[in-house]
Amino acid sequence: GAGAVLVEGHTSVYMSDVTFNNNVADNISSSGMTGMAGGAVISNGDLVIENGSFDSNRARDSGPGISHGGALVAASPYGQSVTINKSIFTNNSAEDGGAISQTNNAHLVVANSIFMNNSATGATTGSGGAIMNRGGTQFLVNNTIVYNSAVSSGKGVMAISGSTTFATSNIIYNNDGEDLAASGGTLNVEASIF
Repeated sequence: GAGAVLVEGHTSVYMSDVTFNNNVADNISSSGMTGMAGGAVISNGDLVIENGSFDSNRARDSGPGISHGGALVAASPYGQSVTINKSIFTNNSAEDGGAISQTNNAHLVVANSIFMNNSATGATTGSGGAIMNRGGTQFLVNNTIVYNSAVSSGKGVMAISGSTTFATSNIIYNNDGEDLAASGGTLNVEASIF
C-alpha cells in the first residue's frame, strides 16, 4: 500500500502545499499482506494536510481483498486523527472510497475541500465514490462533493456499520446516484445543499 507516503503509528506529520499526482498502490504488500491500498497516502498516525492537491491517484486491486482509498487511507488503528483542510481531490479511484477511505476507529476531519470526479469501481462493493467511512468518527464541514461515482452505494459519501459521519454545511450534488448513503452506520447531516 501507500503509493507515495506512509505515516506510521504513534507519529505526527504535518503537510502543507503538497501535490500528489498519478500515484498507484496495490492492495497486497511485498510481504503478502492484503487489504488497504491508499493510492497516495496511508496514515496510521496523526496527520494534517493543508492545501493539498490529489489528482489521478489509484488504489489497485492486485490480489485478494479490496483496494481502499484512491488518494488516502485513514487507518489510524489507535484512534489517531487525520485532518484535511483546503484540499482538492479529483479523478482518484479505488474499489471502495474513490478518494478517501477511513477505517480502524480513525478520527477524520475534512473541511473546506473539493471532491470531484472520483470513483469507487469495485464490481461487487464499489461504495463511497468520494469518501467511505468503514469505521470511526468522521466530520465533513464546508466541502463541495460533486460528480463522483460508485458502482454500488454512496456515490458521494458512504457510512457503513460501526461508523459515524457528521456532515455540516456541505454542497453534495450531481453525484452519479444517491449523494449520501448509510448501511448500518450513522449519518448526521445539517445545513447542507443537495
